Parts: sequence; structure tokens; C-alpha cells
Amino acid sequence: RGDGSLFIPAGTYDTQAKTVDLSLQMSRFDVDPYVQVLENAPFLHTPAGQGLRQALANFPEPRRGVIDGQLLVNGPVDDLNFGLGITGDALAVGGTSLNRVILDATWTKNSFNLPRLRVDAPGIHVNAFGELEPGKALGLTARLSDTEIASVIHLVSGIPSLRRSPVGQQILRGVDAF
Repeated sequence: RGDGSLFIPAGTYDTQAKTVDLSLQMSRFDVDPYVQVLENAPFLHTPAGQGLRQALANFPEPRRGVIDGQLLVNGPVDDLNFGLGITGDALAVGGTSLNRVILDATWTKNSFNLPRLRVDAPGIHVNAFGELEPGKALGLTARLSDTEIASVIHLVSGIPSLRRSPVGQQILRGVDAF
């Protein structure tokens, strides 16, 4: 929307060792163009970026709002490590309003770690953390407070990617039980 900025406070590439160390900061950055840039990022077409590419492809539209955050990329070019920290207020994703989202995540080609996810939406207050490794089930712990079940059902049922995955179908069957 014209008032966002991207800043690279540090970045190096060692041509002999073929390693990268990069930090990218975002301030007042529009969500939708950010997701579109990420969807086309070259690292998403590497084994390390495959899981994130799939997640972004299933990211519900429309997506509106402004975020602040930081992306860290480091390690050998063929085995990169990524870190992402995002804070967003007054967001809308797939028709659902989110008052506040805080996300901290790290990933490599062998794992995805979610040390912090906080979602505040109308009737929903969730703090979660988790880990996903290839060939293993998602380990996720979520703490809810002052949360209405109807609001959770509305939020979860609006995620299209859940309908297409076996795990998502199990979650939705559990939600339908309410």
C-alpha cells in the first residue's frame, strides 16, 4: 500500500564455501503481495522449501492486512536453514478476521519447528507450538483461553487445505462432532 518497507540489514554469500547468511526485515508489509512474492521465491523449488511451498499454495484467499517481520536464511546453499518471525494486526484470511497473529518458525529440509504461534480472532485466543519431521505426525500443542467452540469450528472449517489432506479430514470430522 505504499508505506511498507523491506530492508536487508546483513547478507553474505561465500563463493568458495557456497554458504549464505542473510537477514531480511519487513515493516508494515501488505500480506497478499508478500505471500505472492514468497510463492515465486526460488528457494521454494528446493527440497528445503517444498513444505512451505505446499502450505502457501493452500493459503486461503482473500488475504488482507499488514505485517512486520524478519526472514533469516543461512547455511550451505544445498542445505539452507530458514527462520521467520511475523506479527500482524487486523488481518483477514479466507474471509476470517484475525485481530492479531504472532508466528515464529524455523525449518530445514528435514524439519519444521513452530516455537510460537499466537492467534487472536473474534471468540478465539490460541497459543501453540509444534514440530513436523518427514515421515512423522505433526506434534502440536495448543492452549486455548476465553475461546468459543463455534468460533474455532468456523475458523477451522474455512481452511481449504484441510479438506484435501487425510489429517485435515480427521480434524474436520472431529470438529463436525461438535
